[in-house]
Amino acid sequence: MAIPLTAEDLAPLVPLAETRAALREALLPHCDNHRLAANARLEVDHSTTNVYLLTGGVRAQNSSGSQKYFAISGDTRLPLPLPFKGRGSITTESSTHIITVDRRRVNTVLAWANLHDDSGRSDCWLPPILRSELLARLPAPKVHALLLNACAQSLKPNTRIVFQGDGGEYYYLTVSGTCQITRETDSGLELVLATLEAGESFGEEALLTGETRNAAIEAGLQGATVLAIGAADFRSQIEASFVSFMDFPDLRDPGDRAVWLDVRTADEFAHYGIPGATHIPLDEIRDARDTLTRVSR
Repeated sequence: MAIPLTAEDLAPLVPLAETRAALREALLPHCDNHRLAANARLEVDHSTTNVYLLTGGVRAQNSSGSQKYFAISGDTRLPLPLPFKGRGSITTESSTHIITVDRRRVNTVLAWANLHDDSGRSDCWLPPILRSELLARLPAPKVHALLLNACAQSLKPNTRIVFQGDGGEYYYLTVSGTCQITRETDSGLELVLATLEAGESFGEEALLTGETRNAAIEAGLQGATVLAIGAADFRSQIEASFVSFMDFPDLRDPGDRAVWLDVRTADEFAHYGIPGATHIPLDEIRDARDTLTRVSR
């Protein structure tokens, strides 16, 4: 039976040793506790994961066959300098205790600690921020810049914050409560498309495309608190990290590993669609996200 971690278990780990307990507590869902017997194998992605050896010894091998041995020594708990950059495996030499931590979330915690050096009410916003996959993929300086300029907004129940047809001015991250996405049909009927929980975001589509909002957003029955990030900050910190532009001739040969997602309307796709592309109209992307595998994202 797995033994759950506590904030105190993370206290000796570098660079978390200087962070307050509330921040380590927020990081717990992004950590794993491994107690392994001898000759057990653990797969890790070193590009996104810190591996801490607490007891025992392990050997790690890279793709060229070169091995490196690690054994616990002293009280220092530094991440293991594994001999591979991406995915790989480590094998235990004896009964071993290992903690793995999502390095991307560690960077966000450190950015948060730098902005808020005293414990307070704002610490309760950190868990939903850590659940954001978008922020997790940003380098620490960009996360710091976004959080520095983000503005918290408390919404009363059913308060509308985004109106269908408006231009895009902000990207929003829900930090408490819920928000509902609604869309008005041509007949005037308002449909509820989805409910966003803490840690989920909205508003990025209009900022990326320059189009008007294709749906409305309002706080749920219990109200909500959101962090609003302005369009200029969003584009400078997020769009520059994830969005690249290509000329149309380059689209004809995307390479063996690329999968093209065409988000134009059905009529546009019928006339100008890219051969072999998967077609999901832009206003249906959020509903279809579960059908997109990580390989094709």
